[in-house]
Amino acid sequence: MKDQSYKPVTDSPAKQEGRMGKKLRKWEVFPGKNKFCCNGRIMMARQNGIFYFTCILIVATSGLFFGFE
Repeated sequence: MKDQSYKPVTDSPAKQEGRMGKKLRKWEVFPGKNKFCCNGRIMMARQNGIFYFTCILIVATSGLFFGFE
């Protein structure tokens, strides 16, 4: 039976700083379908329209609330 215990990655691409000259982030090494902004601090999905629509709804609702209060 094979050993199924956890084995950490010893030579990850993020540790190859000396060879490449730049420290790589996890989202740069293992890219997915998401978009990263502000050096990886903001993660957005592929559908940017939904994000902007949600922001407009929040701002409009808040504006109406504070406008008629």
